[in-house]
Amino acid sequence: MTLPDPAPHAALFRDFHKIYDLTEITPGLPMPFTGPDRAAIWFTAIAYADEARDAVATAKRIFADALGAVFAWKDVWTENGARRQYDALLPSGLQVVLTAKAEHMQDEDAEELAAVAA
Repeated sequence: MTLPDPAPHAALFRDFHKIYDLTEITPGLPMPFTGPDRAAIWFTAIAYADEARDAVATAKRIFADALGAVFAWKDVWTENGARRQYDALLPSGLQVVLTAKAEHMQDEDAEELAAVAA
């Protein structure tokens, strides 16, 4: 059995390791679910909207600083209700997805619209 050459995926491996390292050292950052090209972090177990907003904002800031992640958001409907997904595609090809309850992010929408209007 021949193992694949890791060289073409070195940047992807580095990004996965960095995400796990950041999860380990950042209190409150949930453990990511990972697949071949994705790291998904779920904030849906957080009960209070202000705590969820703070946790997502912290994660976005940490991943932006450490990995250069730029997040775009969309609302999606799941069998468990509306969810807000923040997606960032890193240069390595790794997609980072942060998911929270959409109703917890509504104040964030108001703040973003006020900033745009100003």
